[in-house]
Amino acid sequence: MAAEKEDTKNQAARRPVSSVMSTAARAHLECTGGPEKGQTLRVAPSATVLGRDASCDVVLSETVISRQHARIDRRADQWLLTNLSSNGTLVNKKSVTEVVLTDGDEIRLGAKTRLKFIIESVVLSGTGRPQFRRRTGAPSEAEAAAAEAEKAEAEEAPVSVFRRRKFLFVGLAVYLAAMLAFMIVSLFWSPGQTAKTAIPDLALDDTVILPGTSQPPMRVIAIEPNGGVRCENRLGDIILVPHEDFAAGKAVGVRGIRSALDVKYLVKKDAPPDYHYTIDDTNSVMGDRCVKKAIEEYRVHKVPGHEPALFGAVRLFQKALAYYGGRGYFEKPAEEQAYQAALKELVGDQENPGTILRDYKEALFLDRAGQAKQAKVIYDRILKSLPDMDNLDNPICVNVKRRITDLVKRNPDMK
Repeated sequence: MAAEKEDTKNQAARRPVSSVMSTAARAHLECTGGPEKGQTLRVAPSATVLGRDASCDVVLSETVISRQHARIDRRADQWLLTNLSSNGTLVNKKSVTEVVLTDGDEIRLGAKTRLKFIIESVVLSGTGRPQFRRRTGAPSEAEAAAAEAEKAEAEEAPVSVFRRRKFLFVGLAVYLAAMLAFMIVSLFWSPGQTAKTAIPDLALDDTVILPGTSQPPMRVIAIEPNGGVRCENRLGDIILVPHEDFAAGKAVGVRGIRSALDVKYLVKKDAPPDYHYTIDDTNSVMGDRCVKKAIEEYRVHKVPGHEPALFGAVRLFQKALAYYGGRGYFEKPAEEQAYQAALKELVGDQENPGTILRDYKEALFLDRAGQAKQAKVIYDRILKSLPDMDNLDNPICVNVKRRITDLVKRNPDMK
């Protein structure tokens, strides 16, 4: 009996070990454009939220990116990208709402951020050690033979001095680099210098005002990380406003419609003292009530006289997300589709503006062209399609009323 066990053990030892016991997959993002260019960003095994907010799994600093812009979900052996932003998301230069990602797809967010989606294979050897590589298919017999020959040659070759003392050399190189950096900073830095000014939180449909000057409100057309904010005045002149002017109070940004709708409710105890979009605490029951009311509002907004219900539906959807714990999407597909449909209908995206944004841009164009009366007619029409509120819960009303006030000041004969 003992001899039989020993023979079985020997047979198991002589049995060739498979080079692959099991396979899985993981993915990452290579940033090829934007402020994070050159970085590699890991995609989580389940869900990964991309956006500007610090609570996102992948945080992107470009200011025109929404706080929660897109989400990547792992489903079986596929990765599904869902757009969460009214600014839109492009995959391979095409605007998408929901799409299955494949290896090498280019994801575009904001004005400059480009992300290359990379799928890796995870190969587990007979020892259980993971080996990751880009998924490019199985190697050919010639490639496998060449790899074996290279491995055998490396094993036979004598170990070099560098390989034996590589940690010493690496440590020395890091030390020398740190000393060189310290010397450069000491040479060029003086106590009077200040840190780099932060980029102002503005979007492309926002307005810039220069207090104390005769310059009328200007439209934001570009935000440059190192240069400043490029604005266009009514005469079509392009003016560059440095970031330092916003920090010093020489320039003030007025949030536009798209930014005004990009609202994230916070739990009151976690919100800053002057933050207006708060809830008492997370509560799934309250979240369910908000969703139910939001869907009802969305269904009736097309009935004449009920146009303001569309804005109310969007606000209730946003509040429900906060009650559910602050995530940027709804787990039930029907609720997520209703929210995205309401948001798109109200504001739309860059290619297909929604009702409010389309009227807003037309009024701005007429205002810049000197057609004040026609602009005011459209501004009034926007106010009629929104809830009649003067508080910060409806910043669109506040924004439009400010523009009407400015328009009347410039045209005293018009009421």
